[in-house]
Amino acid sequence: MTGAIESLVTQVKSRLLPLSPVASAIEWLIERLPRRLIHIELIPIDDVQIIDEVRGEYKSTGHEANFEMIVEPAIPRQGGWYYLEAALVRNNGCRDACIRVFVRGKNKEIIVIPIPTNLRGSVREVFYLPPNVFALIWSPTGAAGYFSQSRLLLHKITALESTLRRISRVIFDLWRFRNNASVIHAALAWLRALGNLQVAYQLTVQLRLNRLMGNDYASFIALNDSLSKADVLAMQQQASRLTRRPLISVIMPVRAPMAGVFRESLDAIAQQIYPHWELLLVGDFSADQASHEIACQYQETNPRLRIIAVQADADMAAIFNSALGQAQGEYVVRVGQHDKLPLHAIFCLAQEINKHPDAELIYTDEDSIDETSERSDPRFKPDWNPDLFFSNNYLANLTLYRKKHVLELGGYRIGFEGAEGYDLSLRYLKDTEPSKIRHIPRVLYHARATNQPTNQLLDAIDSPLHEERPAEEVAHQSAKRALDDYFNHSGVVVEDGPSHGLYHLKHPLPSQPPLVSIIIPTRDKVDILRACIASIQTKTDYESWEMLVVDNQSVEPATLAYLEQIKSDARIRVINYEKPFNYSAMNNYAVQCANGDILALLNNDVEVINKEWLSEMVSHAIRPEVGAVGAKLLYANGMVQHAGVITGLGGVAGHAHKYLKADDHGYCHRAVLTQNLSAVTGACLVVRKSCYQEVGGLNEVDLVVALNDIDFCLKLLKKGYRNVFTPFARLYHHESISRGRDDTPEKHALFIHEFEYMKKTWGGMLQHDPAYNPNLTLEFENFSLSNKRNGLSNSV
Repeated sequence: MTGAIESLVTQVKSRLLPLSPVASAIEWLIERLPRRLIHIELIPIDDVQIIDEVRGEYKSTGHEANFEMIVEPAIPRQGGWYYLEAALVRNNGCRDACIRVFVRGKNKEIIVIPIPTNLRGSVREVFYLPPNVFALIWSPTGAAGYFSQSRLLLHKITALESTLRRISRVIFDLWRFRNNASVIHAALAWLRALGNLQVAYQLTVQLRLNRLMGNDYASFIALNDSLSKADVLAMQQQASRLTRRPLISVIMPVRAPMAGVFRESLDAIAQQIYPHWELLLVGDFSADQASHEIACQYQETNPRLRIIAVQADADMAAIFNSALGQAQGEYVVRVGQHDKLPLHAIFCLAQEINKHPDAELIYTDEDSIDETSERSDPRFKPDWNPDLFFSNNYLANLTLYRKKHVLELGGYRIGFEGAEGYDLSLRYLKDTEPSKIRHIPRVLYHARATNQPTNQLLDAIDSPLHEERPAEEVAHQSAKRALDDYFNHSGVVVEDGPSHGLYHLKHPLPSQPPLVSIIIPTRDKVDILRACIASIQTKTDYESWEMLVVDNQSVEPATLAYLEQIKSDARIRVINYEKPFNYSAMNNYAVQCANGDILALLNNDVEVINKEWLSEMVSHAIRPEVGAVGAKLLYANGMVQHAGVITGLGGVAGHAHKYLKADDHGYCHRAVLTQNLSAVTGACLVVRKSCYQEVGGLNEVDLVVALNDIDFCLKLLKKGYRNVFTPFARLYHHESISRGRDDTPEKHALFIHEFEYMKKTWGGMLQHDPAYNPNLTLEFENFSLSNKRNGLSNSV
């Protein structure tokens, strides 16, 4: 192998996601077989703007970027097998890639070969080229936006190598996707396909492409949320052995329900695995004889059901409190008249009470069912997340309270029509220790989607304002009043969020806001630095700031001239860091020079969008319980680059809602709501200097370039602080728009070292992010469903 060829092979392979030790050994053996490297030159032909051809950086300007593949030596007329390796990073949310093969003949056939990639953009694909190929077109993406790609490493391989690679892929994917319902259902087809290896291999290609979309909910239910007879029997046996078997009171307000689904709701409770419950049906039955007859029928066969009559003009607070006053259980939950509990719902609540007897409140995940009981729209919630709770009542359905505590608070309050439950939860949790708020990550509530009012909106129907305003608006304003009452005299201002039920809490700043030290490490690249600093100077309404530009050995005359120029602004200092690049050390050095009580770590390639960005972030950073505060970062094309960090994504951490449109709400509205997250990116991170110093700043020994921000945030969590993401601070982040993070072998090797350090140091915390949910994928940033058996929903 010549030096140039060896360099090409090393360069491409170093950018691919490393194989496991076993796979690496197999790969080494396979590569000993006879093969020939094919030289590929890519010529842009459609919808391609060259950003930096040497570095492989491009922009797709249309729906499909196309390159002509100039191949040397030419593809043999008889066709054959080929193996492609490449690194492909697309920052437009589209991971479609393919090779179009043009074949000579009467009809000039065009064959499309899909090319799947993993999360980090690694391509390792075997494909067959038919005889008489006269042209090849490479399409790395199917949408407009920036992307980067390595050289295409293409080998002409033998039939033996092709067979070995396809067999290993089929076996590996059969094992990897063994819990995927679509694979399970197609098992016989797979077994038949083993007689035709290429058919089996194409199934793996399709599986890998489908994997990008996440698991479908039907497959998820089959895998993780379907109880077998053995499961039910095991739960029944365990229920009888529980140390504590508390009575749980289920309160169901009744208002002219649909008879059929009302019966289903009652049946679902009557069939509960855990037997120690009572059901209180409460409503004005004098005007609703049909519902009363149904209730009486069920009462005849189940003495655990009681009927409580209230006056016709009773509001929801009076209805709930009437039932609460007669409830005999130690705990209470509310269930809508059309909604359903799965068989194990109350059992799981009782089980959690036994695991955590000091629990004050327990909530669960939920989904929706239609009139045929088909399930959809799962809402997989995070563990206790106070800032998210103040932004939206994400606890929602099947929330269990201690009755004694509810009675002490006076139950539901009049005047909060449509949001009585939210108001109760706010008051209930005000002085509750976070450790006593428990979350069960299972779907234990099915909310009925009908044309009649939902469980939440029923509360608002009888409001005197309802005749003038829709129930959603009544409930929204009631919840806003509940928040105002909760934060009374604190200075917090509750503003409307982007839609009903969503809120923006503006925390107060002191009359003399603290000095913020904005720290910007840089080396040359004067154009992006100039844009960054100019945006801060002209688009920041927070006045008390200083800026420390940390110059790491810039040499370009234009940069040096600009650094001299900005010193004319008395708020800006340039400090020199005369050592090899070390992002962590540069920031730590700047902190020692900073005068501010608040630190704002900024990359030199961010650009301010909204003037309130720093005021918003500082208002959170000065809260004594808060550690790091992160902003919403957008690519220049308006797509989300960062809406917080989820640990465990891709192995260590990944950006939440990446590639989402700027104003899209994301999963359960979480892309547009202030919330607690385990980590935020250091590209724009605000923190109190005291917190920074308390955890030792950034790790400049083990994390020189990457992941130091994640490590820093996890250290803050370990100290008991809460990290906050706010979407109300927006900046553009131009880094990595047109290239991958690790675009050289050296950078890639360093990243792997830092990647392994994080796994070794924070392994346990990376496996379960409390701001995420174990039912969601760790492969992609889009909150799609996991396609793995989670070990939760069927476990007893």
